[in-house]
Amino acid sequence: MASNVLLVLVGAPGSGKSHYADSLEGWRIIAAEKIREAVAGDRDDMSREDEVWELALEGIEASLRAGEKVVFDATNTTKEDRASLIDLAEENGAQAVCAVFWADEATCLVNLRHRARRDDGAVAIDEDDVRQMVRNLERWPPRQDEGFTEVIEMGRRPPRT
Repeated sequence: MASNVLLVLVGAPGSGKSHYADSLEGWRIIAAEKIREAVAGDRDDMSREDEVWELALEGIEASLRAGEKVVFDATNTTKEDRASLIDLAEENGAQAVCAVFWADEATCLVNLRHRARRDDGAVAIDEDDVRQMVRNLERWPPRQDEGFTEVIEMGRRPPRT
C-alpha cells in the first residue's frame, strides 16, 4: 500500500478489528475505544460519542497531513460513518481502504466475553447492540462504490438469511 492511506476497519464489536490493528507495524492507529477511555474513563462509555468522533477525525486528519498511513479502529458499520471518513481521506490526498471483519453474533459475543475476563469481568457492551451492528453490516456492507479504493474482506461473509 502507498503511504498516505486511511485504512478504515469495519465490523461489530468482538469481530477482531483491534486485534488486527495491533498486529500492524508502521501504521498510526487511532482507536475509538482508546479515545473513549481517555475522554470518559471507560472504553465502552458511549455518552460522549460526539466528542470521541471529533477527536478521532482530528487525529486522522493530522496524521494524513503528515503523510502517515493511518488505521481507524471503530465499528463503522453505517454508510454515514464511512462516508465522512472517505471524504476526510480525499480532502487530504489519501487513499481510503476498507477492511471489513465478518463475524457472526455468536463469535462476537464469545470474543467480547473473553475480552471482559481479561479486564474486569463484565461485558459492558449491550448484546442487542452487537446483534444490531452485525445485522447492519450484513444489510449495508462496505462497497467500493462508496469511495473506497479497495474493500478487503477479513473472514467469511455470512450467508444471507
